[in-house]
Amino acid sequence: MSSKSFSRLALVNLVDTWPYYQQNPAAYKARVQDYYYFMIEGYPKPFGYIEQRLLTMEGAPTSPREFYNEALRVMSSEGEHVLNTDRSGLDPFGFVSFSTHLIGFVREGNDTKYWVPKRSATKPTVPNKLDSTVAGVIRSGERPVDCMARKIAVEASVPKEYTRANITACGTVLYQMSITSTGKPSC
Repeated sequence: MSSKSFSRLALVNLVDTWPYYQQNPAAYKARVQDYYYFMIEGYPKPFGYIEQRLLTMEGAPTSPREFYNEALRVMSSEGEHVLNTDRSGLDPFGFVSFSTHLIGFVREGNDTKYWVPKRSATKPTVPNKLDSTVAGVIRSGERPVDCMARKIAVEASVPKEYTRANITACGTVLYQMSITSTGKPSC
């Protein structure tokens, strides 16, 4: 098996297919032409994007097929916590979500080897795709370290106390998904 070496930022740039307005205004406008902004009175900037066809689908379900019973924060562009929504509202309203991701790795000499699992074919969200070692969406009122401790306890059976005492935050990546959690095109 051959390996290709490139920086972590190069990897993000390789998979980030969103047409950012600052880099290509025409591509951005073409991408969002079939979407409405989700606005909240009193706030000048949008909170998300709603696909135009969702507003005109006669006979379509009027509520999500499934609720996650996970309250997530909806934040203003200035970082103000404005309201909570169930996780099922993320895709239809295009809200920004916040997640924690753990990428497992080992060092062997001068090499770094990453643990990159593949999602199950039966997962409802992006099946058969590569994944973070452990990841989870940050619930309303939850700190990132507590989210990571919760998810590591569930997915890797590591006690929360151990994770809190030993985990180290190493940075933040901001990105715009061009697909929904089910792999469909989106804003």
